Amino acid sequence: MRLLELAKAFQAGKLQKWIYWRLVREKMKILTELQEVLVWNSAAERIEIRTDGIVFVHARGGGADGIRCYMDFEETISRAEAEFSMRGDYEQEDFDFLRELLPENGVIFDIGGNVGIFSLNLAQESKELQIYAFEPLPTTYRKMQANFQLNPTLAAKVKSYNIGFSKESGDAVFYLPGASEAASMHPNEDDYYSLESTPEGEYTGRIKMQEVHCKIDTVDNFCAVHHIPSVHILKCDVEGAERDVLLGARQTLETSHPIVYAEMLRKHAKRFGYHPNEIIDYMRGLGYCCTTFRNHSLVELSEMTDETQEVNFFFLHQKHHADILKQHLTEN
Repeated sequence: MRLLELAKAFQAGKLQKWIYWRLVREKMKILTELQEVLVWNSAAERIEIRTDGIVFVHARGGGADGIRCYMDFEETISRAEAEFSMRGDYEQEDFDFLRELLPENGVIFDIGGNVGIFSLNLAQESKELQIYAFEPLPTTYRKMQANFQLNPTLAAKVKSYNIGFSKESGDAVFYLPGASEAASMHPNEDDYYSLESTPEGEYTGRIKMQEVHCKIDTVDNFCAVHHIPSVHILKCDVEGAERDVLLGARQTLETSHPIVYAEMLRKHAKRFGYHPNEIIDYMRGLGYCCTTFRNHSLVELSEMTDETQEVNFFFLHQKHHADILKQHLTEN
C-alpha cells in the first residue's frame, strides 16, 4: 500500500494509530538512505520534495546556486537520478577542459540538449557566452523548459530550439524509448533503455518505442538563417547521428573552425550504417585531429579500434587550435 493510501485509510478510521505510525515509519526510512547518498556524493547537494515534482540539486554551483533538475520517473533512467546515484561526475574532466577553452562572448551549440543540463552547466560560467540548446523531441524539449524554469537566472543565458540537426533540412522520424536520452533516428534496441515506466517509477514489463515526427535542419542553414557568423564550440551527442550532423556543418567547420566535443560509440554508429572512423577521417580532411582523455591526459586518437574505451572526444583544428594542442596534448 502506498503512503497516501495509508494516510487515507487512517483518516477513514480503517487503521489504528499505532499501526498507522509504524507503517508510515517503514515508508519514511528511505529518506535516511537518500541522505546517506547526499553525504557520500560530493556532486549532490539536496533533494527537494515539492508539490510540482521532485527536484535534484547539483552541488557544482554551490549553495542556492546549484543546478536544479526534475527527477523524472517516467524515464527508464533520468539524468537527475544518474547524477544523484553516481559519485562525482564521470564527465567532469571533459567539462573542466571545456571550461578552459571557453572564449569571452563565445557561441556554443548544444546539439542533443536533452533536458538542458549541459547548457545550464555552461551558463554558470562567469564569461559572457551565447548558448544555443537544441532538442528535437517535443516531450523532451518541454522537460528542458521545465528545468530552465527551475534555474531562471542561468536559463536567461540560453536560447533553446525544438529542432534537431542532420545532413539535410526537413522532417524526420525519431524513435523514443523509455529513456529519452537514448532517442534516435534509428531505434536503440538496448532492452534496458526501452523499458516502459510509470510516473511512479514502476517498470511495466513492456517495451516502449514511440515514433515521433520532428523538425531537423543543418547547422550551416541554421547559422545562415539566424545570422550567426561563427560558432566557437559545437557539442554533439545525438546517439549515432554525429556523422550526419557534422556533414551538415561543413561550411561552419571550414570557416569558424569550432572546437567539436562529440560522443562516438561504435554500437550507435552501426545503427546509422557507418563506423566512427568515418568521422575521424572526415574531420581530418578539414584539418582537425581527434583527441580524448586517457588516464587524465589528453591524447590523440588516429583511429577507433575494438579496444577503444573512451566515448567522448574533442576535435581540435591543427592550425587554429595549435596553441591548445601544444599546451595540452600528450604523446601516446
